Amino acid sequence: MTGKRIIASIFLFLMAFALLALTPEQAAQRLPQDPDLITGRLANGLTYYILQNAKPENRLEMRLYVRAGSINEDDDQRGLAHFTEHMAFNGTKSFAKSEVVDYLSSIGMGFMNGLNAGTSYEFTYYMLKVPTDDNEKMRTGFKILSEMAHAVAFEEDELERERGIILEEWRLGQSPQQRVDDAYKKVLFSGSKYAERSPIGIESVLRNFDQATIKRFYSDWYHPANQSVILIGDHDPAQLQALVEEFFGPIPAKENPRIMPEIRIPENIEPQVVLVTDPEYPYNMVQIIWKREARPTITVGDFFEELKCELYCEMLNTRLEELSKKPNPPFSFAALINGSLLIRSMPVTLGIAMTPSGKSAAAVQTILTEARRVELHGFSEGEFERAKTKLKRKLQQAVDQKATRVSENLTWAFISMLNSGGAYLSPEQERDLSNNLLEEVTLAELNSLGSSLFPDTNLFVSLIAPESDKASLPTEAALLALINEAKDSTPEVYIDKASDKPLIVKIPKAGTIKKRTVNRRAGINTWVLSNGVKVHSKKTDFKQDEVRLQAWSPGGSSQLDLEDLPSANMLTWYLYESGVGELDATELQRATVGKVAHADVTLGLEYEGFWAVCSPTDLELMFQLIHQYATNPRFDEEEYASFMDRAGSLLENSLKDPENYFFDQLSAAVYDNNPYQQSIRPEQLQNVDLQRMESIFADRFADFSDFEFIIVGNFDEEQLKTYVRTYLGSLPSTKRKEKFRDHNIRPFSGISEVRFERGIDNRCFASVVTNAPYKATLNNRVAMQALFQVYNERLRENVREELSGVYMIQAWPEIERYPSPHMVTNVLLACDPARVDELLDAVLETADELKNGDFTDHHVSSARATLQNIYADKIKTNSYWVDGILFGISQDRALDTFLSFPKMYEKINAATISKAAKQWLRYDKNMLKLIMLPEAAKEHGECGHHDHSEDHEHCDDHEEGGGCGSPDCTCEEGEE
Repeated sequence: MTGKRIIASIFLFLMAFALLALTPEQAAQRLPQDPDLITGRLANGLTYYILQNAKPENRLEMRLYVRAGSINEDDDQRGLAHFTEHMAFNGTKSFAKSEVVDYLSSIGMGFMNGLNAGTSYEFTYYMLKVPTDDNEKMRTGFKILSEMAHAVAFEEDELERERGIILEEWRLGQSPQQRVDDAYKKVLFSGSKYAERSPIGIESVLRNFDQATIKRFYSDWYHPANQSVILIGDHDPAQLQALVEEFFGPIPAKENPRIMPEIRIPENIEPQVVLVTDPEYPYNMVQIIWKREARPTITVGDFFEELKCELYCEMLNTRLEELSKKPNPPFSFAALINGSLLIRSMPVTLGIAMTPSGKSAAAVQTILTEARRVELHGFSEGEFERAKTKLKRKLQQAVDQKATRVSENLTWAFISMLNSGGAYLSPEQERDLSNNLLEEVTLAELNSLGSSLFPDTNLFVSLIAPESDKASLPTEAALLALINEAKDSTPEVYIDKASDKPLIVKIPKAGTIKKRTVNRRAGINTWVLSNGVKVHSKKTDFKQDEVRLQAWSPGGSSQLDLEDLPSANMLTWYLYESGVGELDATELQRATVGKVAHADVTLGLEYEGFWAVCSPTDLELMFQLIHQYATNPRFDEEEYASFMDRAGSLLENSLKDPENYFFDQLSAAVYDNNPYQQSIRPEQLQNVDLQRMESIFADRFADFSDFEFIIVGNFDEEQLKTYVRTYLGSLPSTKRKEKFRDHNIRPFSGISEVRFERGIDNRCFASVVTNAPYKATLNNRVAMQALFQVYNERLRENVREELSGVYMIQAWPEIERYPSPHMVTNVLLACDPARVDELLDAVLETADELKNGDFTDHHVSSARATLQNIYADKIKTNSYWVDGILFGISQDRALDTFLSFPKMYEKINAATISKAAKQWLRYDKNMLKLIMLPEAAKEHGECGHHDHSEDHEHCDDHEEGGGCGSPDCTCEEGEE
């Protein structure tokens, strides 16, 4: 079909719904498929989906989807769906042992850049990324993925090695979150296999299964009829289709395949309720789940129903958000989601809320009452119009972003489609069909949806709380009575208060541009405004519908006295939720509905500033928000009281969780408990004061003469000039000069070890930390990136793979400029308490290997290739340019410094890494070991679930990687 005929057919398809109300025949019509999508089924039953996408250039995202997960396991295989996924990285027919990982690492696309996998209840997926400008490498990627699909080796020695790693993953998952998950899911999934088939499995099976048992799982379920290949990237689809035929076509079809079980969650006529408390759980949580009949989105009628449900939930969520900001709120946040719980056979309406202590029952009552209010009185026309406006803007933004969307992000839509059924529409198809259907939907139709979203049957409610709050929870009988009461309540009509307050009452008097310079190498324009503000701008086409802004000024909380720190630590959080000027948070949301612009205030130890992002069409709004935050922030006593109630619910019990406590202790220990290097603790909330926050803000944002604004994206340059002059050139300026105020913030010195007991589970968290002087030169930056690439790879090989001692181990640097430039290096692991000393010794031995050059050329070339590939992808993103320019500003370097990375990456060699290790891994001079062991056996009271031999839910979304993927291992340059 030609392009014109495709467009014409789509036009006629859409016009059918634009002329009259949806008829039964139209509702039954199947949804269209994206005309750019190539899909098919091979003779052996395998399906494939191929979509050409230009960003990033010369990259192909490859996915193998296997329609088999933990619910396919037999009783003696609990955990082996997930174990099978691990084994696919440990040897196939043509790639022995670690050769798959070694090869992909050698081309810069290993675990730190694209390689991963995951297992859920119902499916397993494998992720690869390969270059498309090298045919041999691309073909090898196809070979690897095809052999994962049908030729995993399951060698006995590799299986035994991996057994220890997965047992450590199982151990890591023994946590308060998993205990409460176990408890409520036993009730939610009762009567079905889901209740006993979490992906991580059970310890007894993981320790004792034999090779034949896991191979039986692979043989039963890994066959072409259960598999799909997803290919999205910058390459000719016809050639990719031929490669699918070549590499996946020869896989033999399964004769007499095992029947895929159809597993359903039994209905419950009466509400199910469960109360779960745990001594280490840090929050009060409410879940309200309405289970519904499974129905994939296949027809136009299905799509229409989903569209209406989205509008309904959007409007109800807006009401819940408004309630959360009232005085003495029943919840810190609450939301309703129309979706599923990762379970194909159980779509749900999910209500979730986080509450202050003692308010769980009130939260349930409030959510149910709001649902009842809509059932009785419906939504208002104003709510309806705002929801439609917001949805239309989201749909249009997807169209605007199409040319620059990222391939990796698109893969998740296909995985979701394969799991739940449905069609893949192009952004234009989804926008046009939605807009036409929105013309047909009436408010009366939406108001009648409550019975389908909130049915009287299949209701499940769980209240989860710290054990210390157990007395504040209602009994199950009281909770059931509350549910019935809310069902029959008669709440008053919701009053939709309109506001016509402008965001800015009077446009400020514009400043002038006094000086212009251009960095020609980078294409960065710099303007100095009449008030001293500097603006650095870079126009790009990396993302069609995005402009990013970051502002930076030296100063920060270092300028404050000790007693100001609690208020300073809460300031930006409060401003995020407070609104601006005359507009409270609800009014601001309504005033900007349908707009894509967001701005936040930032405050760190050594800087203050702003972060913002917008669509090019809403560029002025972004600048207006920044101007209002800068000159007219909102400090309101009533809103502040509500905010502190919500903040308290998030913080009050946070340190009950041993993991949270460990990281709090780690943060404190690195800087010898200096309060300027610590986040706020629950007991400090009583020292937060609204007037102090207001005065801190007034001080930190009184003078903009030393502010530098970075603006990168697809903006109109004349518009940018106007808005910069108007909204930045008018900001106050006093020309003050500030230097970092030293509060004796120094990292620890010498060698020490701190051991403490925390937690009732048999697991250990440990960190080994060192620090050394660090000068932020470009050479050092590159050496540091290369060092941590190799350090993490060797830690994975030595501590995870060879010793089978951990599932998770990660090394990362933290670089500080003040009061003297230094680097803190942290290595974190979680393990069996009995092995912690052995494993920490292995970490130190690995560091010594790096210092002595005891690593291979493969490690060096892999690090070099990974850094080059990450740079090649990220240099085409606005966020990377913002971070790169900010690096130059904050470190007093040239703005284009980061453009020199590629040439410097070419020079990385073994000497680079050894020298860096000797310079910064100074464990012989400064070393802190922080070790958290489990508490000695004692009574912990009742909790929801303590049987650690049983299963627990684990989504395994980022199963294999273990690292963030950033070349600095700090995620500082990552996309949001």
